[in-house]
Amino acid sequence: MRWLAVSMVVTSGVLVGCSVPGEAVDVPAPPAVRAVVVWSNTLCTKAKSVDALRGKPDDATRAESYLDRISDSVDDLVADLKDIEPTRIASADGYTSELVKALESVHKRLPAPNDPTLRGLPDAQKLAKAQQAAAMFAEIAPQVPRLAAVAGGTPELDTAYDLAPGCDPVGPAAPARQSVVWADAMCVTAKAVQGLPAAVPEVSADLRGGAELGMFISQGESQVKQLSESVGKLQPTGVKAADEYRSRMQAALKDAAGKLPRETGMRDFFAVPDDARKAQARQVVDAYGLARPTAAGLDIAVRTDASLSVAYDLAPRCVPAGTPELPAARNGSDLGSCGSGKCQVQVTGRAEITIDGRLFVVTVDSRGVSVASGTGVSRGGSVSFGQAGGKTVRFRVLGSNATSAVLSITST
Repeated sequence: MRWLAVSMVVTSGVLVGCSVPGEAVDVPAPPAVRAVVVWSNTLCTKAKSVDALRGKPDDATRAESYLDRISDSVDDLVADLKDIEPTRIASADGYTSELVKALESVHKRLPAPNDPTLRGLPDAQKLAKAQQAAAMFAEIAPQVPRLAAVAGGTPELDTAYDLAPGCDPVGPAAPARQSVVWADAMCVTAKAVQGLPAAVPEVSADLRGGAELGMFISQGESQVKQLSESVGKLQPTGVKAADEYRSRMQAALKDAAGKLPRETGMRDFFAVPDDARKAQARQVVDAYGLARPTAAGLDIAVRTDASLSVAYDLAPRCVPAGTPELPAARNGSDLGSCGSGKCQVQVTGRAEITIDGRLFVVTVDSRGVSVASGTGVSRGGSVSFGQAGGKTVRFRVLGSNATSAVLSITST
């Protein structure tokens, strides 16, 4: 947190803004606002992503993957930054705008993502192209220190920046930061536990369906273990209700882990008969059921303490009452709007979307968002499907819950 030195005098018991040399009074910077904490957290994540792309490939194998990665990543970064709501703080919005311009300038000169001509080039030419792209990207200054400097010099931004879990404080960590970080991490974990599947997924009877069911079973142990470790890393808050909530969840996850099938390789899985495989899938669902109920009540627990309640409302990944769970989709649920090659739509359950004559099947469930085209299936926050000599279709998840997702879809 930053403090502003302001000279003031008292006249007739009223504090006025007249200056008296040598009588500076420390006035705290404006309190943090949720929207600015969310902005700070998002921009810190993006700044780190930009800086992670800096580097210089030193062999042909890395060169090819580097070119694909940097082209896709810059495209996604530009789109994500343009989707960010302005803060109406000049220095903050100016920073976002300048970063977009810098990335767009580089993007125009980069090879197209998944460029088929790249595959046939001699290794020396691949390496030369990758090093040329790296040199272009080096024109963009390191963004983490630049963003920190903007935050440190902007009173309206500084406090929120220091509270954002994804940012490294530019000054001494504010006392409230630990509570915001705790609430943010617990909200993510609670949402993940509540989203654990309550039923065995419906899959086809062919080999692909068997592989999907095998993945569901094999991920059970690692998923519960990861959630348990996330809860275990959180220190006690000193708030009785919140710490009891954390303990209940950790105990339930530990109990669930003990009732899951042991994780095995996919090769071993296919040796299991179908009936046994389905029984293992039900075992996973039953184990999830032990943990899922304990995720309810986080909002009630944090409201028992005023400071933790404020931290919860500031935490970027928590959803305070009255806050929309999903962002508004510019094209609503009109999937036909995607035929133009650019849309922003909300999908519920399963939907078929045709873009450039290609059929894509989008599925939203408790495991997240998956997109399938032909025999390819991808899952994640940003996935793309290239086509030799054709366009690349990119799906970005702007927000999701167990049943619906808002997607930004572009064809370039």
